[in-house]
Amino acid sequence: MKKIILIGVIAVFIMYPKVVYSCTCAAPLAPFEGATEIFTGKVIKIVRPLIEKLGIKKTYTNKVTFEVTKQWQGSASRSKVVTTRPYTESCGYPFEIGKEYFIVVFKERDIQTGICTGTKNVEDAEYEIQQMDKFYEASTKQNKDL
Repeated sequence: MKKIILIGVIAVFIMYPKVVYSCTCAAPLAPFEGATEIFTGKVIKIVRPLIEKLGIKKTYTNKVTFEVTKQWQGSASRSKVVTTRPYTESCGYPFEIGKEYFIVVFKERDIQTGICTGTKNVEDAEYEIQQMDKFYEASTKQNKDL
């Protein structure tokens, strides 16, 4: 009898469907087209929703607070809170406290940033940062000339 129960339990674990995440990024027509916020910032806080911490509901979202170090687009602020999924498999970004990132935010549904938006570690974003500096320098100059 014990063997039958053990075999049944093992069968349930083998056959039990596991949650699998898959991320497919669709590239925008132009880099950062439609972005509402573009900035660099250091992660100072990561918060998982209480209902997820308690095991009541899986939201698969984190609220990440950044200390803004440089901003090109969006409302001026010393800090920003951005929502993301914590896993790259679900197109989120696995931010770490104390590290600095180049952040691109799109306000769509509950996901605001992730691996598909162009968000990345600041050390890996040198090209993007240079491009943003050039673009905003050129647009500022053009506005002064008008």
